[in-house]
Amino acid sequence: MLAGKPGVLALIVTVTAFFVGGCHEQPKSALTEQDVDDTIPETVNFYSQKENLLTNNGADDGDNLEIAGWQRDVVEAEGLLLYRETRNMRSGRACFAITNTHTYEKETSNSWLQEIKDVPIGQVIRLGTYIRTESVNRAIASIQCLDQDGDMLACASTPVVDFEQKDWLLLYSQAVVVPLETTRLRVVLTLTGRGKAWFDDVTAAIYDPKVKLFMDSDLAEAVSGKIVRVLPIVKDCSILAYQPHSRHGNVDALSLADNYGGVRCLVAWSQIDHEDIQNPAYSFIIALYSRETVFRSPVSAVGGYEILQNWPQITSWSTQPAVAQQPFARFEFVPGNGWKLFDISALVRNQYKNPGKSYGAMFIFDVEDKEIWSGYRFVSTEAFEQYRTKHPKLLVVQTSR
Repeated sequence: MLAGKPGVLALIVTVTAFFVGGCHEQPKSALTEQDVDDTIPETVNFYSQKENLLTNNGADDGDNLEIAGWQRDVVEAEGLLLYRETRNMRSGRACFAITNTHTYEKETSNSWLQEIKDVPIGQVIRLGTYIRTESVNRAIASIQCLDQDGDMLACASTPVVDFEQKDWLLLYSQAVVVPLETTRLRVVLTLTGRGKAWFDDVTAAIYDPKVKLFMDSDLAEAVSGKIVRVLPIVKDCSILAYQPHSRHGNVDALSLADNYGGVRCLVAWSQIDHEDIQNPAYSFIIALYSRETVFRSPVSAVGGYEILQNWPQITSWSTQPAVAQQPFARFEFVPGNGWKLFDISALVRNQYKNPGKSYGAMFIFDVEDKEIWSGYRFVSTEAFEQYRTKHPKLLVVQTSR
């Protein structure tokens, strides 16, 4: 738990973030193929293989130690081998392999990586790969957005595999939006520590906004109208006035509260189809699931403010982006746990009429100076598997004919 003043909301961090292979990871925060098939029947395959941004995604082209289009990122040691496996692959002629028997003095990652040549600025991408392991410490795949100085702007990883996985297992990352400042986009297949890991049929694909995402029965009941589409929230974070330099955008700690200067909630979403925006029967709603709601009267309304500049996933109060002076909407506080809905239709349509860059919205209590807090502890995009259908979403809702 993050320390705070007495009576102050302290964000509960339910995911331990650590640094491996150049990307913050949230173990088991994404969905496997089995999750999709068995637990969410309305899910469809919304990433098309034809849109794969990677070349030679199954290591079919190359020789024993070289794979066309891919390079090594390693700390050389006796017992470390990155190679092209031509047996026991999932499909095609080969797969990616990393094996290591060396014990490093400190935690070390070794990777295959590919730099994507044409960076799709502003697009939403999701990574998928098949993986199997043997006697492994940790294996993972990630997609990383870097600026011209090599600093990480955004990143998404598959769940960590830290167990024996003899059969091929399909894993997905969360969706990630490619920031405007991105000059390098790369996919990294990583083994940390000792063991053996194999990867095959790696896909980095652009999201198709015309297709539904994962649905939740509680959410369908909470919404007035028909849910036409569900779009991903591509980044979220909270910023705390009383901890101005704390940055928690890469862990499951998303809150909105009204104490000691405020706890504010930032979200950004994927591009909305223009045909949907032009349809007067459609509304656009941010859906956030509150696993803990604290109500102490009196509680002010919450204002929704347009964010006016780009912001990284890991943002603090002291580095928060500028917002509009006036809210585009106000929302009454709703006691009780469950889905909380924020209608952003006015913002979406205003941005369509006045074309420019869209950076998302910040939610702020009108009164932020209470000593004993009221507010929401939301499920974030980094939440554990038990909340896999409760991740933040942007809904396209048909409210009239």
